[in-house]
Amino acid sequence: MLLGSALLTIAFVIFTVIAPDRASSIYSAANQFITSAFSWYYIALISLVLFFSVYIIFSRYGDIRLGKVGERPEFSNFAWFSMLFGAGIGIGILFWSIAEPIYHFQSTPFVSDSQAMGVEAAQVAMRISIFHWGLHGWGLFAVVGPPVSG
Repeated sequence: MLLGSALLTIAFVIFTVIAPDRASSIYSAANQFITSAFSWYYIALISLVLFFSVYIIFSRYGDIRLGKVGERPEFSNFAWFSMLFGAGIGIGILFWSIAEPIYHFQSTPFVSDSQAMGVEAAQVAMRISIFHWGLHGWGLFAVVGPPVSG
């Protein structure tokens, strides 16, 4: 698996270095297709992950302790939250809190060309950024975190 991923990555890098203009047009077309064809699926999937995370929290599985039976946690809930926040999204918020809204303001597929760089584009850019860094993003962290913690 690792070898296949490494070879695929190297192939993409070589192709991009050899034919940067052609690679750019292919990557842009692929991005445009994925964005236009699957954006609804992405939003629905992330929302399902959020609902799943909330379900896990309030179900009987939310009380499962990681570690040995009877063992006390090494860190308090506040310490865990602080570590997850700092490691998981601290640097992301530091950099992307400014860069992401500007990026989405300059190039959003959700606003027509006539309204680009206007008030509506700014509002859409903020909505996208809040979607990425709000509850939906935390839902993804919550689903991915437990499997990698054990």
